[in-house]
Amino acid sequence: MKSFLIALLIFILIIGTGVGAFYVRAAALSRPVELSEPVTVKIDPGSGCTKIASVLYNAGLVRNAGVFKNYADERGVSTKLRPGEYTFEGKVTLEDLVAALLRGGETADNERVTIPEGLTVKQTAEIFAAKGLVNTDKFIEYTQITAFPAYDYLPPPGTPDRLTGFLFPDTYDIDPRWTEREIVNMMLARFDNVFTAEWRARAQQTGRSVKEIVVMASIIEKEAKMAVDRPLISGVFYNRLEINMLLQSCATVQYVLGEPKPNLTQKDLDTPSPYNTYLHKGLPPGPIACPGKDSLRAALYPAEHDYLYFLAKPDGYHVFNETYAGHLSDRDKYLK
Repeated sequence: MKSFLIALLIFILIIGTGVGAFYVRAAALSRPVELSEPVTVKIDPGSGCTKIASVLYNAGLVRNAGVFKNYADERGVSTKLRPGEYTFEGKVTLEDLVAALLRGGETADNERVTIPEGLTVKQTAEIFAAKGLVNTDKFIEYTQITAFPAYDYLPPPGTPDRLTGFLFPDTYDIDPRWTEREIVNMMLARFDNVFTAEWRARAQQTGRSVKEIVVMASIIEKEAKMAVDRPLISGVFYNRLEINMLLQSCATVQYVLGEPKPNLTQKDLDTPSPYNTYLHKGLPPGPIACPGKDSLRAALYPAEHDYLYFLAKPDGYHVFNETYAGHLSDRDKYLK
């Protein structure tokens, strides 16, 4: 019996050592590649993930083709990688490669389109339509009625303005032959790549769903002009939620009105809508815009402070205060 236990222990140690070595090697093969000069690769139309991984490996952009394929498979994007010509330089990570391949590479026929942060689905569709790439109505209809089983955090079909918040703002190279469906799927895949497993774990840690994080990020996106203010504004809104205080975000009222106004009146603030955070406590029912990466990060990692109020100064930065009296003083100081 003693000899059996010793043999079992040796076996366990051997297996454990082998597993440990496997993970150490996998981590090493996943490390970023440092390029001494720019590297350009061409991904042919119809290339599968295995072929793409081979091209990247042969170009010295990944340390192991299988590791890249596993990375893409685990994120559910292996069938969404786009053809075209790509140039990389400096430090290149697996995330960088996948992000670029989801956006699409340059070709002679492709149309480069930049979708800025803070837009709705309708505004996004209008940018593509202005380039002659989509029919606005078909684009919006597709976002409303289609099920996207790969993304379980999306609102169900039929939800108003359903994909606002989830069409990731970025610069994309669009093949004019692509349909509205392919463009929407590309933008959803890009969002899914940005909102990493680490971020999903963080959302769970805070007790909020991915959708709730995106809702908060969308408000931050529309309120903040300067990147440094985003985590601070995020902290203000979470502090208000903590004490059951109205969020009172002017950005949510602007969303309800549909057209931006330089100054909101009391009548505007009284506009009835579940999205009006001057009238309803808690988060609005859905995102009010498509947030960028900085706003998503701020929603997940708010600054810790005791501020409950903030005010936009003429220079675009915000000033923060713990009390309403202090907030009124800031208004007198900066908005005269």
